[in-house]
Amino acid sequence: RYKGSLGAFFPPCTNFLDGRKDGKCSVKLSFNWMVPEGRFFGLKKLLFHAMNNDASMMRERLGYGLFRDMGVPASRASHAILRVNGKPEMYALLEEVDSRFTRSRFTEGGKGNLYKEIWPVHEDPKVYAAALETNDAMPQVERILRFQKAVVQGPEAMAAWMDAEVTASYMAVDRVIMNDDGAFHFYCFDRAIGNNPKPPGNHNFYWYEAEKVDRLWIVPWDLDMSMNDALAPPHLARDWRAQPTAAECNVCAGGDPSGGPASGCDNVIKNFQAWTALYEAKVDRFIAGPFSKPMVDDKLRLWKQQIVAAGFPVDEAAITQLTMILDRARTNRGFKY
Repeated sequence: RYKGSLGAFFPPCTNFLDGRKDGKCSVKLSFNWMVPEGRFFGLKKLLFHAMNNDASMMRERLGYGLFRDMGVPASRASHAILRVNGKPEMYALLEEVDSRFTRSRFTEGGKGNLYKEIWPVHEDPKVYAAALETNDAMPQVERILRFQKAVVQGPEAMAAWMDAEVTASYMAVDRVIMNDDGAFHFYCFDRAIGNNPKPPGNHNFYWYEAEKVDRLWIVPWDLDMSMNDALAPPHLARDWRAQPTAAECNVCAGGDPSGGPASGCDNVIKNFQAWTALYEAKVDRFIAGPFSKPMVDDKLRLWKQQIVAAGFPVDEAAITQLTMILDRARTNRGFKY
């Protein structure tokens, strides 16, 4: 089937509102739809992202790789040729975040709950049960409810539930690559708040909850808006640790669906601010290591060669623009965009 929501249907994938799809659209292939045990080389699904808003065709593959290079559980990504009705197109091939993903990433077994796009600030167990991607036949969400209470208690209580090293690495990559459409972006728009019950809300992330211990990890998702400083809205163009005003936190009450409160208004983000020193150290490591210009340029050069060898053109101007954006991101450390 075609996949994605409002943000996925850029031209030439058109006619989103009336349900018809023309042109190159993102696609999901499911091997367990009719037969639950169906697999393709061990995978239940394949995700093909059209990259219609990324002329460089590099951002998603690079973004997921950078998270993985920093030790953050993240999908594998590559380029792939998908033929629809005989017509070949170049896509980003992404690994689905599902039970197979969690079992391959987490040493405690990976059989715990996987939640999609629900932020741990809600008290109603039903909202967490509705967001379950695994173990949803008999939902047991007591652990994430206790995590939500720890969030309210403050930084020390919340930190006891999280791997500080991995979480700070997630934050460093997410902020430096300007992941505008992820966990740090809170919207007033109903269709951009994921599985959160009401605005403000965020989307494009998962939580994995360990099966037998009190531990959660955040998993990145949908990086097509990252590494593009032209897309960064004003409320993200400042440090996430800045103290917001009351007006900046109450923008959804004003009825503007396109806006959103500052990330520092959120209790989870406020608690993250206690890890500033560790976060800065991770940013240093990231910029000097996986995100360094030599390492990134080598990857982009190799992937460009692969695309050309497969018979597809590359947009040299778009790749040049991407490298300039990455240079600015290194200089600005994710702030100011």
